[in-house]
Amino acid sequence: MEKSTKAIRKELAILIKQKLKVCTSKKKENVAVEIARQEINLKYGKGWREWDDFKPSNQKYSEPSTYDVHTFGEHWMG
Repeated sequence: MEKSTKAIRKELAILIKQKLKVCTSKKKENVAVEIARQEINLKYGKGWREWDDFKPSNQKYSEPSTYDVHTFGEHWMG
């Protein structure tokens, strides 16, 4: 069974918390977080964050919204 992105995010949070326990500096904390992210990406693939986006059961609106196609930096209010 494929895990949901919510379950993977929870797993990532737990992994980060475990790795941060042994950190003694901010730099080591940043490295620990990056390593945890890399481990999750190796386990589930780099595209795991988008898995739920492709499942029709998670569609929030029946019709497309202006916000659905908005990208960062795009001026959408006119």
